Amino acid sequence: MDDLIIFLVISIVVLSVASVYLNLPSTKGKIGEWRVKNTLSELAKSYEGYQFHDVMLGTGEESTQIDHILITQKSAYVIETKNYRGRIYGRENDQNWYQTIKYVNEKKSKSGRTYKKTHIEKNAFYNPVLQNRTHVNKMARTFPILPHLTVYNIVVFLNRADLTNVEINSRAISVTHLRKLPRLIHEIESKKAPLINQEGLFNFSKEIAMKNTKSKENIQAHVDRIKHKYKD
Repeated sequence: MDDLIIFLVISIVVLSVASVYLNLPSTKGKIGEWRVKNTLSELAKSYEGYQFHDVMLGTGEESTQIDHILITQKSAYVIETKNYRGRIYGRENDQNWYQTIKYVNEKKSKSGRTYKKTHIEKNAFYNPVLQNRTHVNKMARTFPILPHLTVYNIVVFLNRADLTNVEINSRAISVTHLRKLPRLIHEIESKKAPLINQEGLFNFSKEIAMKNTKSKENIQAHVDRIKHKYKD
């Protein structure tokens, strides 16, 4: 019996620690990135393309860090991922977008009656379409082959964010959920003919790999520059 009690106590502690760890923003971010990589891996196989993750182009003031890239014989997809939840508001060219989250809490009155109180939290964040447009432009300047391919600016939300209030008008820009990304890529690919051959695509993939300047020093310098640029 003592062994059973010890086992149950240990199990409860382990489950509690695991629950806390899994709910950390950093852990959720890592899980989200794994899901994106897995999705892009399947897409790369389906369209005989290549995928890249956490790519840095350039150094110093010219550096750009890209979350994900998918290239096929028909298109190039530059993908920015966001881990926001709640309702998202924003238009394609707005400087900032907004996130609202509704919290419903139970309260007790002085008389002991239980009632519900709703609180709306509103947060601003830099427009991810504009953020990713910087990445798209850097790609276009870096790789001469890109005039032959349309470069799509895609922002992917990992959580169950409500995107009904996001307004996008440009054909080569999409804001979507991760679960809808395969269908979006399929719709684009199915309407286009190959623009480069498989050898050209392979050479393009090698060029991306060679021009990836990712290193601990470059990443830290890039992060410091971005923090300074967008600090309040």
